[in-house]
Amino acid sequence: MIKLSRTRKFADSIPSDIQKAFSDLLADVYDELNSLGGGVSSGLFPGIYGMQLSNNASDVDHDIDITAGYCYDSTMAKLIQTEAMTKQLDATWATGTNAGLLQSGQSIGASKTYWIYAICSEDGRTTDFIATEYNVAVVLPSGYVYSRRVLVVQTDASSNILGVIHYRKGNVYHFKTRQIVVSGWSIPTSATLQALGGPLGIKTIPIFHVTSGLPAASAALCITIWSPGQDEWTPGSTDATATTFDGTMGVYFGGNTDTRGHVMTHQNKFITNTDNQLYFKRVGTYYSSNFYSKVFSLGYVDFEV
Repeated sequence: MIKLSRTRKFADSIPSDIQKAFSDLLADVYDELNSLGGGVSSGLFPGIYGMQLSNNASDVDHDIDITAGYCYDSTMAKLIQTEAMTKQLDATWATGTNAGLLQSGQSIGASKTYWIYAICSEDGRTTDFIATEYNVAVVLPSGYVYSRRVLVVQTDASSNILGVIHYRKGNVYHFKTRQIVVSGWSIPTSATLQALGGPLGIKTIPIFHVTSGLPAASAALCITIWSPGQDEWTPGSTDATATTFDGTMGVYFGGNTDTRGHVMTHQNKFITNTDNQLYFKRVGTYYSSNFYSKVFSLGYVDFEV
């Protein structure tokens, strides 16, 4: 069995030119395995390794850095091995580092989600990255045959790339600045879908927190949250007046009788729909409109790559 963690740690100590030569040799071996066994090698490395995202220090608003890495294409037919690159989201795609990232015919826009694909040629020798808006099919540049979505980036209302800290292990994205999704929100007493500020077109595990607001005097306030596809859940009277509550599909906020507090909770156990939404529902009464709820997005886990 191949110990990947040991392999990566050992590889970090090898000079880059030797790493590249070894990678080329490994690609040849994998191609031979593929030709002999019809996809034998894809079972060795089904995931994505490396290709970690960060905002470029020289142009944090428009450029991204992607570390070297490897993965199989979306059909599990070809190993794609990429070098470290800096790509420009505000420029039309061009080959190589310090060049455009965005597919031809598109432009960077406000509050958008872009999917980033690793791409390679038929023989696997030429690799690069290309981005498209999430709802636009990728069109591979001439000479490129294989692709796989490996990353996602978002822009803010000013068409600037949101700052993130990306961890390839677990594929976690933490926003450098928390996003205020909704403020002063009187969460409805009927099931309501609310977007959480993450990427569109994919399901994610959102990382967020909610302030409950204040319950009315001598009353309780319970905010329930659940994932699309789960049955709607309404807490019973015992749940709504409990001093603490943490259910499978919802959480208790606020104080019970004569005990009011501005309570905040972190949640990361839900799965959004492809519009990055969860269901919210309120049981109970707010103290006043000055104490309505807020929802903050801290990041997400992209588990669908």
